[in-house]
Amino acid sequence: MAPSVSTHGTAVDHFEENIVTDDRKPSSQPVDDGTTETITEILDRSVTLVFNEPDAERRDVLMAATYSTDIVFSDPDGTVIGLDAFAAKIAELLAGSAGLTFTLCRPVQESTGMGVASWQLAPAGQPPVVTGTDVALVDNGLVTRMWTLLDD
Repeated sequence: MAPSVSTHGTAVDHFEENIVTDDRKPSSQPVDDGTTETITEILDRSVTLVFNEPDAERRDVLMAATYSTDIVFSDPDGTVIGLDAFAAKIAELLAGSAGLTFTLCRPVQESTGMGVASWQLAPAGQPPVVTGTDVALVDNGLVTRMWTLLDD
């Protein structure tokens, strides 16, 4: 006789609780627990505002509205944990990319609790110097985990 397996209180329960049975699209749904901002809006702000803001104080305000304090961010250079470490990573990136702007290449794609933003970094009106994709987990209206993948 096979042992019984209980799924009560597991990720399966969480998944089943979040199934939408009508024809709403994720982009029209609030993010998780009652916030009204969509994952698309959050990732758009991440790419087009946070990563383009040269002023550290203004960027800190944007970051607090976009990422959790314990965000885990990974890119090909490694992983940083926490808002302060992530802020330092962004500041370093901005210091080395003067005159370049991050823009979205296409609309953000989203699913329940996650989004994908494809972006480019380019001088105004010029071809991009780099392109990539951010994959983010969002909980309670904040990005909790983000991976940046660079295109070849």
